[in-house]
Amino acid sequence: MRLLISILALLAGFAGLDEAFAQSAYTPTGFEVRAGQVTLGVWEPERMGLPFEPNHNGISLRVPDVAEARATLERDGVQFTGETIDTGVCHMAFLHDPDGNTIMLHRRYAPV
Repeated sequence: MRLLISILALLAGFAGLDEAFAQSAYTPTGFEVRAGQVTLGVWEPERMGLPFEPNHNGISLRVPDVAEARATLERDGVQFTGETIDTGVCHMAFLHDPDGNTIMLHRRYAPV
């Protein structure tokens, strides 16, 4: 959770999340960020008496430019898993937080 908070903070203005952060709220178990009709809830299950298990399916953060976002995070010491992937319709770059959760930077550049 700590790395996710750091990544969101680093990318807030860059990824257009600054308005979402203005609508964020800390909860007794973590925090929530709202962007339009979407709420991203990040919480620590241990605070609710539940065991922690890493999320290997991950979450995707849409950014305007994956290469630029990746370079920004790498300058801050974030390590990525493998190279940036170009699927023919989008760019994706993967990383893991210290707890083993998967995070993907994503940008679709072509219609499906």
